[in-house]
Amino acid sequence: RNLWLWNCFNEGCQTEYENQKELFDNVYQGRPQGNKTVQEFKGKPRKKRKMEWPGDMWMFTDMLTKEPTHKALEYVRDRMYDPEKLAKHFNVGYCGFSRMSNAHDRIIAPVYLNGKFEGWQARLIGDPASKEIPKWWTSPGMRRSSVLYNYDNAIKHHTKVIVEGPGDVWGFGLSVVGIFGKAMTRDQIQLLADASKEDTAVVILLDPDQASDEKQKGKIHHIEKLYHQLSDVSKFRGKV
Repeated sequence: RNLWLWNCFNEGCQTEYENQKELFDNVYQGRPQGNKTVQEFKGKPRKKRKMEWPGDMWMFTDMLTKEPTHKALEYVRDRMYDPEKLAKHFNVGYCGFSRMSNAHDRIIAPVYLNGKFEGWQARLIGDPASKEIPKWWTSPGMRRSSVLYNYDNAIKHHTKVIVEGPGDVWGFGLSVVGIFGKAMTRDQIQLLADASKEDTAVVILLDPDQASDEKQKGKIHHIEKLYHQLSDVSKFRGKV
């Protein structure tokens, strides 16, 4: 009865009725009785969602020619980004209309991995009117823990630089990967290792600010934590 205690951080598979039923049958009804043992629950794998653009798209490449003073272009210029480079190297665009409110009228940063379109993040133009409105919003179904922003460009460079998100990548250069936050997952570290040589240097360039709430007291700083995680990888040891 307590299905609210069950959470799948990966794919949200507990929302599927068939998976709920299988859990109930295998774990609750199959609980140990005498010599019986609880069966291992194996939820049915969900099909990977086909990634699509959020709605009507106008890519910067075309916008620069037809409407060079568009508010999306003016915004990135005000942030000291070069819209021509965003168009050429990152295929950035603008979503003029979307049924998803957090993607409508936003700048769209697509995410690619080995040439495959994996999803996108939508950037609000300007500052949010309230704390409930996110500056950056991730496309539904994109597994941020398994991708790195700008991966396909960064793998061509010898030194790898780690930053937080698309905006940080735009401001630094092509040798940078964005990890969508301040922590790297095992999958992301493995991606970086696979794209690196034995003498590759890795630079951590995350925002040093740390939350000041009570939960953070006594915790290792996120930059130091990532330093140790990367240093545990034999390929990166002594090069971080």
